[in-house]
Amino acid sequence: MARAVGLDIGTRTIKVVELNGSPKSFKVMRVITRPFPEVDPTPPEGEVSKDLEELISDEVREIFTSLKLPKDDVCVSFDSGVTVFREIVVPFLEDDQIRKVVKFEAEHHLHSQTIEDVIVNWVKTGESRDGSRLTIFASPKASLERLLLVLRGAGIEPSAIDLDATALYTAYDAVGILEENPNAILVDVGARSTAILLVVEGRPLVMRSFLLGTDQVEAGVSHDLDVSREEGRRRARLAAGPQADDLLASCLLYTSDAADDL
Repeated sequence: MARAVGLDIGTRTIKVVELNGSPKSFKVMRVITRPFPEVDPTPPEGEVSKDLEELISDEVREIFTSLKLPKDDVCVSFDSGVTVFREIVVPFLEDDQIRKVVKFEAEHHLHSQTIEDVIVNWVKTGESRDGSRLTIFASPKASLERLLLVLRGAGIEPSAIDLDATALYTAYDAVGILEENPNAILVDVGARSTAILLVVEGRPLVMRSFLLGTDQVEAGVSHDLDVSREEGRRRARLAAGPQADDLLASCLLYTSDAADDL
């Protein structure tokens, strides 16, 4: 029986990781990737075509049922491309004190969104005589609600939702890469967004994510060469080389020299 399940609903695929063991000694049992289901534009007469979110819920439910995966400890990733990152300083050192003021402090740094429309989280990145340095994350409630509706449609109440950017850091840290390379830049290029994390002495210092991914590259190739989107995707992958299909190819690790240059 799996101890925990990780679930990532991306923009093209659904990815599931099954873990066993303890938090300090875990083992990856299975990695499953499924393409997004396609919406039927012409459903049978008398039936209503399901929208994409309903189809994704059905696909996630089928994955968990067919593979007999437990639903009591499911950790889900959230697209950091729609999240605002900011670095701030608060005049406190204790986590309890920081937690009381972080939302109020974050409000002064969010110029494109109102504080009522986002969920604010944070990590401490350091301390100084002025207090604590924080990286805050402001994720839109509407996007989180859509994700939760998809999960509930699949019968899943997640035990945790983590940004894909911070999950990337956690994964590298868990397998010991950051112990060998404590100063690094982590880059994750997805289909829709790209996340960049600066890690100094093994701790995340600066994080950024923006809505630019391989979809835009493929669209640009197809536009510039006046070919179909499928042909643009083929040529973009051909230019990237065989490593483009490697699951780890999008996670580029530049160690101490690159981090020091930044």
